Amino acid sequence: MRVGPSLLALSVALSASLLPAAAHAEETSPEAAAVESSPRWALVGVGAGVFAVSYGVSVFVGLTSQSVTDVDHSGYGWMAVPVVGPFVTVGEAPLKRDEKLTIPALGVVQVIGLGLAAAGFVFPKTKETPAAARAAFVPGGPQGSAGATVVGTF
Repeated sequence: MRVGPSLLALSVALSASLLPAAAHAEETSPEAAAVESSPRWALVGVGAGVFAVSYGVSVFVGLTSQSVTDVDHSGYGWMAVPVVGPFVTVGEAPLKRDEKLTIPALGVVQVIGLGLAAAGFVFPKTKETPAAARAAFVPGGPQGSAGATVVGTF
């Protein structure tokens, strides 16, 4: 069987170009995986929702208590201030027995909501993406046999 000179030259050039790539692939260690981090959006959303609901209730209590005339409710204006408002209201306004527990509880729930939202940013989720696959064709098979071998990182 006669092989044309151009085909022979092409196969030699192809073999020569692949050998350094195969040697390089075997000598180097696999690339380190990339690490991506992003906020835990579910935790941020839940925290923001908890805060929004409890703050909305606080504002509602502050606004509706102004119209009640049986007790002096001048201290209830603090309920519109986020987080510290319910705690200041406990010291400023004359509270009924059931309000002595519910008003501070609104402040505690606001703090929990903000804490959950902040935790979503402070403790992000990390995702490790594997290194890209690399492959090279090498002429010859195992132990010098004829054929081609694929060498690489997958």
